[in-house]
Amino acid sequence: MADHPEYHSAVTESARRMRVIVVHIGLIIVAVGSLLPWVTIGGRERSGPGLANASLGLADLGFETLLSGFGYGWYAIPIAGLIAWVSLWRQFPPAPDTATATFAAILLVAALFFGVVVIRGPFAGSHIGVVITLIGAAVAFVGCRYPLARPKQVT
Repeated sequence: MADHPEYHSAVTESARRMRVIVVHIGLIIVAVGSLLPWVTIGGRERSGPGLANASLGLADLGFETLLSGFGYGWYAIPIAGLIAWVSLWRQFPPAPDTATATFAAILLVAALFFGVVVIRGPFAGSHIGVVITLIGAAVAFVGCRYPLARPKQVT
């Protein structure tokens, strides 16, 4: 039975479906994490977009280059996540391909960079949004890159 072509196609189809589910779960976790509190600024907890907007607002006070770069750069996280999701659905049935994996890697690097800056920087707060965003980005990347189901070897 293990040498039967239909067995291998069923296992391959099962692995593709599992990878698609894992990528979707990771991208949903990223979306939720970006909306949770990242920092506390001025006594208010701010989500990822709130942090970016606060950085852009502070850029008007004379720190243009650094803070505006940080504020605009944060949007690489949701943009990379959106492009990864769109590239996942470029074909039907959906399957993670090289483009999806590339944007999932960009998502992971951006989330890691901004996570390190927020956690190691002078920002107060629980940082729960940072941690959840990083977990989601890692899950999405793993779903793109690693086969989650393999055909069993019959000896």
